[in-house]
Amino acid sequence: MVRSRLVAVIAFAVFGWLATAVAAADTGGLTTTLGRAAPNSGVLSIPYFSDSFTFDGVTYPYDMVGTDPRTSQSTTVVPTVIVPLRLVFADGNVSDPGDAVARVLASPLFKPAAFSSGYTQYGDAVRRAMFWKYDANTGYHVLLAPPLVLPTVTLHVPAADGVFLHGGDASGPPAFGFHLAVDAGVVSASWFYSQFDSVLGTTIAPRTLPIVLSRNVALSTDPIPYGAPTIGFHTALARTVGSTERIQTAIWASYADPSTITELPGILENTDVLSHEISEWLHDPFLNNTVPSWLSPDPLSAAVYGCSSLLETSDPITEVAGEIDGYELSDAAFLSWFAHQVPSIGINGQYSFFGAFTAPSPLC
Repeated sequence: MVRSRLVAVIAFAVFGWLATAVAAADTGGLTTTLGRAAPNSGVLSIPYFSDSFTFDGVTYPYDMVGTDPRTSQSTTVVPTVIVPLRLVFADGNVSDPGDAVARVLASPLFKPAAFSSGYTQYGDAVRRAMFWKYDANTGYHVLLAPPLVLPTVTLHVPAADGVFLHGGDASGPPAFGFHLAVDAGVVSASWFYSQFDSVLGTTIAPRTLPIVLSRNVALSTDPIPYGAPTIGFHTALARTVGSTERIQTAIWASYADPSTITELPGILENTDVLSHEISEWLHDPFLNNTVPSWLSPDPLSAAVYGCSSLLETSDPITEVAGEIDGYELSDAAFLSWFAHQVPSIGINGQYSFFGAFTAPSPLC
């Protein structure tokens, strides 16, 4: 089932609870510079290909996970680990991942499900649909391997850097009047970013995708908990181990219980945020893909992201989701939407995965 989740009248009020890519090109709103790395020959990282498109006389190169569907019929399987994250607050309250890991493992992010582009995982279904002109009748796939679940990592949040809120408490910018429907931890974004590298550690292979998973947690700019929150990001961290250069791509996402915000029932439930980040990691793993500047026709995305030049597939279309096997999955803009390709090379001539976009991106 595909549905529009919000109406334009609340678009400007809900911006603080969106998942977002962490991109060095942005300095405000919901994005923060956490990591960005351009791959060079010989650098160890996830398997990726490079290609480009041309629009209005300008060539735009891009990197994506897997092999090039225009020239390849191969299957890429990316090793995956999940790092459950437990946060202990100074007042003794705890944000624990609980059964979020089990629910994610059972979701279409890792289990095959019926999509228009095949019976497969969500991320692979998006990739195949995006390049349908080339891979429709091939064995091309980009899959996430069954994850290895690592031991839970516990972070102790200093009193100055986080607060644990209870159902009914106010959160987010006061002008919006949001109240939590469930207990949730709100943590300083800057403090969390400073801890993220240590959460990953140094033993995860660079060809592996680590997913750090929280439950009912938001990051907040100052003042905590009334700044603009973030509940997901993907990043690329450049590292040197011995004489070897590595780029470690990674995701953090918060699994959300239904109706986390009382005033916005049904928004960004369960795997919606993580699906958002997986799609964007697949299609901009190093956060270095730029495209013609776009302004989304989705009122919510336009309010949040404004004029953007990033190839971040889910940012332009935050108001649309698909519910597959009981899990919320983010819509995703296709390459043809960013590249102004007419007709679209996507499935059924669409410009987004669930079909909400029917024409290339509006320029800004």
